[in-house]
Amino acid sequence: MITRQFARNDLLRLGLPPDSPEEIKYRDDVHADEHVRQLKYTQLRRVVFDAPDGGTYVVEYEAPMNTGDYEVGGGSVENHGWGRTVTAIQVEERPVAVMRWMPVPDGEDAREEHKPVLEHLAETYVETGCRDADSRGYAAQTLAEHTRELADLLREAHPDAARALDGHARDLDEQAQ
Repeated sequence: MITRQFARNDLLRLGLPPDSPEEIKYRDDVHADEHVRQLKYTQLRRVVFDAPDGGTYVVEYEAPMNTGDYEVGGGSVENHGWGRTVTAIQVEERPVAVMRWMPVPDGEDAREEHKPVLEHLAETYVETGCRDADSRGYAAQTLAEHTRELADLLREAHPDAARALDGHARDLDEQAQ
């Protein structure tokens, strides 16, 4: 994990953290401002931003809770919960597959749905933000890489199976294009 130390004042000069999560719509240098968890009197948030060095980093900060007319705690947060320096982690955007609870379709058991893995992967890529037109190619490319890995594992003990898998990987490469 690549980290960098920022002086608190350097982050403040960059306009971090944003005054509101809605503010990121109007800024090219801030990519996300996400709720992490609720603390006793404040909330912990995470902001992803581009730094002047060209890297993209994430830092966590404390923010007051938006409680409407209710009083909570002692008011505002001092220095966003930061000390003189703040540790930032360098990040990059990647598609990530996650498990989540989904409704079961009427009259069917969701576990009995038999879809090709290529289709499941393509749907996963779409859910992570990839364009529909690209998702099937990315899915085929991922399956081709996995198929080559399996062929390499089998090559010594089962050379015929490895050759067959190599052929399937080439077919998937063609689908990826």
